[in-house]
Parts: sequence; C-alpha cells; structure tokens
Amino acid sequence: MDLMALTVRRVIAPVWARWEGSPYLRCYEALQCTQYDHPDTIRESQLQAVRELLRHAYDTTSFWQARLDWSGLRPEDVRSFDDFRAVPVLTKGDLRGHAEDMVSNHYNRAALHSRKTSGSTGVSVQVFIDEPAQQWKRACTLRADEWSGWRLGERVANS
Repeated sequence: MDLMALTVRRVIAPVWARWEGSPYLRCYEALQCTQYDHPDTIRESQLQAVRELLRHAYDTTSFWQARLDWSGLRPEDVRSFDDFRAVPVLTKGDLRGHAEDMVSNHYNRAALHSRKTSGSTGVSVQVFIDEPAQQWKRACTLRADEWSGWRLGERVANS
C-alpha cells in the first residue's frame, strides 16, 4: 500500500480543493456514483441534459434563438433523441462567425475562460467556458485517468 498516495487522496486533495474553492472532487464523486448506471438511466439523463441545454441556449443567446426560429423548431418540441435530429447542425464556421452571439447573456463574459481547439483541420476554434464547467472537466479527467488504472495521489511520469 502506498501511504503517500493514500494521504494525498484522503487528506491533501480534499483540503487543497476546499482551499481553492473547487467543487471538482464533489463532481468526481457524482461521476463515480453514476458511471455504472443502467444504460436506460444514462440515456434518460442525457436527454434531459440536452433538453435543458437547448432551452437555455434558446432563452439566453441570440444565435440559437434565431437558428431555431429559422428552422421552425422550439426547444419544447424536442422530446426524444429522434426529435433532436431536427436541431440544425452547428458548424465550425458558425462558431467562428457567430461566437459573440453564442455567449449566454446569463454570464459575465469577463469571468469566462477562453479555450481553443487544436486546429487539426487547419484553423482552431475559440470557445468560452465558465468555472463550473472547467471544474466538471477536471473531474471527468480524473475519472478517465482512473479508468487507466492510475489513482489520485499516485506518482506520474511526465516528460
């Protein structure tokens, strides 16, 4: 048993997360509790999240309100994943040309973190995320790392 790894996992990481005001360990625990849910449960959670995201995008961004109105689709029309197929596809061109219109009016733009894609198709795309989304991603990365056999607190070789 690696006593140092256990100490990091059980003491240092939680204290550090509390000190930095980060909810990532709570997000991680939520992910751990749901990762083996029945596929039907996961699918229903996904559909609910998609419906909430579509409603939020429609209500708080000029881009999605105009795009959905143009397509004749209302957020409440999406009741299944088959219905979701009617949502217009978002392209990289949309992201590049309408970035400002896609930022929700519920967020202070100055508080958002700017991220760029790798640009593997030739030109990178800039996106903005809030702090809770950044901490959720941190928790997802931790869970994914643990799927490989690594555990929080264990040493990692880096180059």
